[in-house]
Amino acid sequence: MTSPNASWPTRATTMGWMAVFAIVGALPYAFAWLTVPADLAYTGLMFNVPDHAQYWSWITASRHGLFISNTMSPEPNPPTFMQPLMWCWAQVQAATGMSFAAIMQAWRLVAIGLVVSATAAFVRTFLADDATRKSAAVMILVGAGVGWMLVIVKFALGLADVPFPHDIFTAEPNTFFGMFAYPYLPMAQGLVVFTLVGVWRAHVRRAWLPAVMAAVCALALALSHAYDLLPIYATIAVTWCWIVVRDRQLPVAFTGAAALVAIASAPVAFFYRQLTTDDPMWREILAQYPNAGVWTPPHLHLVVLMGLPLVLALVTLAGRRLRDDGQRFLVAWFVSGLVLMYVPTVYQIKMLTGWQFPVAALAALAWQAHVAPRVSGWAQRFGRLGAVAPVALLVLLVVPTNLYLFAWRLVELRRHERPYFMPRTDLAALEWLAAHATSDDVVLAPLELGQFVPNLGQSRAVVAHWAMTVRYFERRDAAARFFARDTPGEEREALLAREGVTLVVRPDGAAWREGFDPSQHAGYEQVFSDGATSIHRVRARGVTGGER
Repeated sequence: MTSPNASWPTRATTMGWMAVFAIVGALPYAFAWLTVPADLAYTGLMFNVPDHAQYWSWITASRHGLFISNTMSPEPNPPTFMQPLMWCWAQVQAATGMSFAAIMQAWRLVAIGLVVSATAAFVRTFLADDATRKSAAVMILVGAGVGWMLVIVKFALGLADVPFPHDIFTAEPNTFFGMFAYPYLPMAQGLVVFTLVGVWRAHVRRAWLPAVMAAVCALALALSHAYDLLPIYATIAVTWCWIVVRDRQLPVAFTGAAALVAIASAPVAFFYRQLTTDDPMWREILAQYPNAGVWTPPHLHLVVLMGLPLVLALVTLAGRRLRDDGQRFLVAWFVSGLVLMYVPTVYQIKMLTGWQFPVAALAALAWQAHVAPRVSGWAQRFGRLGAVAPVALLVLLVVPTNLYLFAWRLVELRRHERPYFMPRTDLAALEWLAAHATSDDVVLAPLELGQFVPNLGQSRAVVAHWAMTVRYFERRDAAARFFARDTPGEEREALLAREGVTLVVRPDGAAWREGFDPSQHAGYEQVFSDGATSIHRVRARGVTGGER
C-alpha cells in the first residue's frame, strides 16, 4: 500500500497547497469588493445565493439556541431542527460581530484546510509511489470534467446558455469549485475521506486511534451534512462483506472501526430521518427538493461531468490489475458511489460528494501505467522536462472546466447585478428589520429580497427559499402578484390575512417602482424609507390595496 521510498506530499507541500487555494479562491470576492459601485452592497456570495442564504438563516436562528424553527416560511413552527455547524458559526458571530460575508471567508478557509489535508492523507494511504500520488492529487484538487466543450458548443451555435448546464455546474464531485464557491462541500468531502481513511488504517494497522478519528469525523459529518453518511456506510458494508467472504473470518479491527463509525453517527442520522418523516413541515420541505431541478446526470453525461479521470478509472477497472487490498477498497468506494448516486431519492446528487477521490486514485494508476511513461520518454529529449511533463500534461487536460468556472464568476460579478449585489437602500431596510422587527412579525417581500429577510433581516419571511418555504411556488407567485400594479385589492388582502403578514418591504428597482406602492393606501403605515426602498406595517384589514 505504501512504499518506504514514497514521501510525497510533505507537510510543507500540503501547507503550500492550502495557501495557494486560499489566495486563488479569494480573488473573485476581492474583485467584487473592490469594484462594487457606491450605491450597491455586495452580499459576499458569488454562486448559489438561495442555498447560502438558507445556511445564513440557520446561523441567525441558532443565536437563540441549538434547536431552531424554520424562519424561511411564514407559518409558526416549533424549534425542532438543529444544525450544529451553523450553531457553531452563530457563536463565532455572536462573540466577534463578524458579518456573514466574513463568516463565508472564514468558513472557506476551514474547508480548504480540511479537504487539502484529507487529500494528502488519502494519497499517502492508498497509493504507493510519489508519481501516482501527484497524479491523483492533481485530479482531486484541480480536476473537472470536459464541460468546457459545452461552452464551445454554446458559442458555436449562438445559444443563450450552455446545453446541459448541470454537466458543468454540479459541484459535489468538484473539489476546486467547492473551495472557492461552496465551503460546506469541501468540508463534507474532507470528512468523508478522513472517515474512510481512518477505517482502512484501523484495519491495516490493527490500531484503534485511526478508528477513533473515523468515528469523530463521521459524527461531525452527521451533524453538518448527514446525506454523505450513505456512501460511507455503503463502502464499509461492501468491503466488510468482501473481506469476510474471501478470508472466511471476521476482520476484527475493521469491524470495530465500522462499529465505532455507526455508533457515533447513526443516532444523529436517525434523528434527521425521523424529523423529515414525522414532522409535517419538514416532510414537506424534503418533498420540495425536486424544485431545484437538480439530479445526478445520466450515465453518459456523467462522463462529461467527471471527464478524463472517470475514463482512466474505467481503464484501471477493465485491466483488473489491482495489486493490493487498499486499491480494492477504492473499487468498493467507487462502485458504491456509482450505485447510490442513481437511487430514486430527491437528494441523489448528494451521493456524488467525495466520489472524485476513488475516481482520481484509480485514474492515477492507469495514467502512470499507460500515459506517463510515454510522455516522459518523449519529453526527455528536452532535458529536465521529462520529469515534470506528465504532471503538466495532466493539469492541462483536467483543469479547463475549472478555469471556465473561475473566469465566469468574475464575468458575473462584474455585472454588479442581483442576487450577488443589492441596492444599499435594500440593505438598510434589512438592517431596520433586524433592529425593529419582533418574533411575531411576518415579512412580505419579493423573493429577490425575501431570501435575505431571515438572515440579514433576522425576521420570518413569507417566501425565501425553494425548499424551506412551504408551498414555495404558490407563495413566490403570490408575493410577485402582490407587488403588481393591476392586482385586485381583495387578492392582496386575502394574502396578508392568510399568511399573517405584518410588514411589507417594497425594494428598490424599476419593477417595483412601477408596481404597487403601499404608501399610497391607508391600510399601511410607513415605518422606514430610504430612497426607493420602504417598509410598511399592515395597519388594518379591509383597506390594504384598493382605492386611495
